Formats: sequence, structure tokens, C-alpha cells
Amino acid sequence: MIHRTLFTVLRVFWFICGLFLWAYWLVSVPVYLQRAAQNTLPPVFVNGISSVQLVVAGTASWGVSVAQWAWIDTAVNGLTFLVFSIIALLIWWRVHTWFGLLTAYVLLLAGSAYMSMAIQSAELSETAVAIWELGALIWPLFFLWLYLFPNGRAVPRRLLWVFVPLLSLFSFLFVLNSLTIFINDNLLLISAVAALGSVASFLILPLLIIAIGAQIYRYIKLSNSSERKQTKWFLFGLLIVFVPTTLLGLFTEYPAELDTITFMALPIGIGISILRYRLWDIDVIIRKTVQYVVLTAVLALIYFGTVILLQTLVGQATGEQSPLVIVLSTLLIAALFSPLRRRIQDIIDRRFFRKKYDAQQVLAHFAQTARDETDIEMLTAVLIDVIQETIQPEQIGLWLKKE
Repeated sequence: MIHRTLFTVLRVFWFICGLFLWAYWLVSVPVYLQRAAQNTLPPVFVNGISSVQLVVAGTASWGVSVAQWAWIDTAVNGLTFLVFSIIALLIWWRVHTWFGLLTAYVLLLAGSAYMSMAIQSAELSETAVAIWELGALIWPLFFLWLYLFPNGRAVPRRLLWVFVPLLSLFSFLFVLNSLTIFINDNLLLISAVAALGSVASFLILPLLIIAIGAQIYRYIKLSNSSERKQTKWFLFGLLIVFVPTTLLGLFTEYPAELDTITFMALPIGIGISILRYRLWDIDVIIRKTVQYVVLTAVLALIYFGTVILLQTLVGQATGEQSPLVIVLSTLLIAALFSPLRRRIQDIIDRRFFRKKYDAQQVLAHFAQTARDETDIEMLTAVLIDVIQETIQPEQIGLWLKKE
């Protein structure tokens, strides 16, 4: 447990860090945009990727000039950092626990990664850039956060004997690598630090395995219902980040800025999880998401299959393509939408949400019994059975008013 005075100091330091990051980025943006307009952007590495490569890919995917792409890049990254900052600020303001403060730090530093292009391209101050580069501490903090999520308790504790030394070494190497900007005139020392920095990359996988393993153990063995909902919100945010762009990338190329936009789902999922806002809605959201993803895929297959089949048949019969095929296929999809949606929802509930499906069936059966049954004792017995099956309370009491 963190001492109250230290906790207050860390809260104030978080606020100062937030002000510094935003102020430095806002000062850097005009210089970055001016250099982009003049085609004088310096070759720098942005989150491990060459800025030249980013500019070439960005201008090609959007079909715009370097100056126009710089505006797009600034708008998207600025909006993403704003979302990270707002969620972090809400947690910092509302959750007065040390794990809440750790979450606020993780989100703030993770969001600062989206300031990289503007800050490094502006090259305003080596000292300020070095301070900003300490945002690389997001990685050690993230592994720690993932190990402790969602309640801040370290379980299983026996893994700490491995996790803590690995994380300490990883943190030291990351900080050391971030400070190389101060020794840019000593190539030998830079090479030595770079070699040590490469060691840190080998620690990422074991740290990730330990943290994820701890989460699986916690979810199966220790988490209560509320904590499992928190975990589901975090996982849902991860799915929104990776699944849409992964599927889209299988069929077409898309601007890298789309990845940045989808990353906004991650802080939102974490924010809902930590703030416990509408925590219990996650099951409904997951059900609806799965339902409409499957429905969209099925309708798309039916639509394109129908178009190809009918166009082939019409082409063989008349020797030309007919717009009537598109109209008929569209009408077919419109007619199939509602029955398919109900059928898919029924299958998903039966397969993945069995308890909810069973409860719905019990309630539907009770509604039919209540409509037809006239014997009050029989109706009372059925009502008690329904409550037992759906709510499963420890005790049931039923009071009937006598006429």
C-alpha cells in the first residue's frame, strides 16, 4: 500500500506530466506542419518506424501531398491522444486507489506515443525530447498493470519471484536506452547502450506470458462476477482494436491512420472497466456484436453468391449482364434480414449464452402458463420454479393478498 503523502505526490506528478505532454505537443505541431509544407521533415524514427516510410505510405494511401497528410496525421493522432487523456483524467479524478493511479499513468503514457511524429519532427529541444522519451516506461508499467488488473492485487503471488526481477531489468534497460540522446557524441557508448537495449526485447515475451497467465488464472480461480465483467470490457476493447483492421487487411490496403482510430476503443474499454460505468452491459454488447458480425457475413455471402449465380444464368441466356439481378439480390437480402437475425441470435444464445437462453425459454413458458392456467396454487408453484431457474435466490417468499 502506498503512503498517503507519496500517493498525493504521484497524483500531482501525473497532472504535471499531462500538462507538459500537451503543452510540448501543441508547441511542436505548428513547426511540424510548417516543415511538412516546405518538404523539410527530418528523417527520424517514430515508434521504431522511419518517418520517411510513414510519409511515403501515408501520402500514397490518402492520395494527398505531404503537407495535407501532415494535417490528417495531426488530426487523427491528436484526437486519439485526447481520448486517452480524457479517460486517464477521469480515472485520476474519480478512482482514489493506487491501481487507479497506475491505470491513469499507463493511459497517459500510452497516448503520448501518438505525439511522436510532431514532437520528433519539430526538434525543438533535446532535453524536452529526452523527457518525453521516458514515456517508453509505458511498457514496463503496462506489464505491471496487466499482471495486477483489475483490482491491483498480485495473484498468483508465487509468480512474483520471476516477474519482479524480469520487470526490474526490463525497466532499467528501457530507461537507459531512452537517455542515449544525452550521449549522441559518443558512438562507442551509444553502441553499448543499444546492445543492452536489444536485450530488453528478449524480455517482452516472457513478461507477456507471465502477465497473461496470471490473468487467466485470476479469471478462472479468483475473480468474482464484477471482476469478470471488468476483464470482458478490457478484452472487448482489444477485439475492437485488432479484429476489424485485421479482417480489412486481408482484402485491401488501408491507411495506417485507421489503426490509430481503432485504438481509441482500448482506453474506452479500460475506462469503463476501472470506473465500473455500465459494467453489466458488456454481455449485451458482446451478444449484439457477435450477432451482427455473423449476420453481416452471412448476408454478404448470400448477396454476392446470388449476384454471381444470377448473372451467370442471365448471361448464358441473353448474352449480356442485367441490372435486374442487382435489384432481385437486394430484395432477397431485405426479405431475409429479420428472419436471419432472429435465427442467428437464437443460435448464438444457445451456443455461447446458454444461461440467458435457458432463462428466456423459462420465461416464455411461464408467460404461456399464466395465460392459460386458472388454478392459483398451480400458478404459484410455476412462478416459484421460474424464479428458482432464472434468478436462483437463496430463499423465496411469496405473499398473496386475500380478498
